[in-house]
Amino acid sequence: MHTESVVLIDLGNTRLKAKHSNAPAGSVFSVAHAQSNWAEEFQNYLRSNKNIHSAIVASVADHAITSQMQAVLTNNNISIEWVRSQAAFQAIRCAYKDPDSFGVDRFLGLIAAHQRFKQACLIVSIGSVLCIDLIDADGQHIGGLLASTASQQQKMLATDFPALQSQGGSEQNWASTTADAIISGTLFSNIALIEHSMQRAEQQLGHAVQLVITGGGAMAVLQHFSAANYVEYLVLEGLQHWAKHTQDKTR
Repeated sequence: MHTESVVLIDLGNTRLKAKHSNAPAGSVFSVAHAQSNWAEEFQNYLRSNKNIHSAIVASVADHAITSQMQAVLTNNNISIEWVRSQAAFQAIRCAYKDPDSFGVDRFLGLIAAHQRFKQACLIVSIGSVLCIDLIDADGQHIGGLLASTASQQQKMLATDFPALQSQGGSEQNWASTTADAIISGTLFSNIALIEHSMQRAEQQLGHAVQLVITGGGAMAVLQHFSAANYVEYLVLEGLQHWAKHTQDKTR
């Protein structure tokens, strides 16, 4: 498998992100599944990169979306390598007894964070779900946490309590409108969980831990963590390392 012929694909719960493996770091194609012509947009991207012959794919999307993406690749004569979470990959060792139940996006995040920082990291991904994972400096995954994001909490409040349906709102230390109170309370619940996780991580490991934040909802919490490291495309970075490892093994 030649590096120049590979496209890396992160198929998430809401967006598809793709990057040619030898393209600059910021050269990422992104499209939301909710966009009715997303598959057509993806096909146009592939056709604009005529030298793509194979794809390395990590998908946490549902079966229908994954099948659509697979069909586009197949129709363009692009072979597919599916990435799955493993008990171990190079220095990474997954804490889950059943690695198949550990999201491949989280697994690739471990790989990317370890490669980038070479020290203990608390990895916080704020996307469709709030995912928190702790990894030590040697690559051992200690474990993780899952929680609802602020936006999910806002939707649940509106669904369960019609009186709390509101539009707009902004972050306030102490809100004086229902809209502001909902935005602020749900955001602060996420921030508190991250702060608590950092404290527990550093207590357990006995030293400082790098905070790594990624995902579409990252910007809302970043301003509250001055020492945080923001990595926009952490899963794609993990796929990049996976691709290099695959290529090295075939030489």
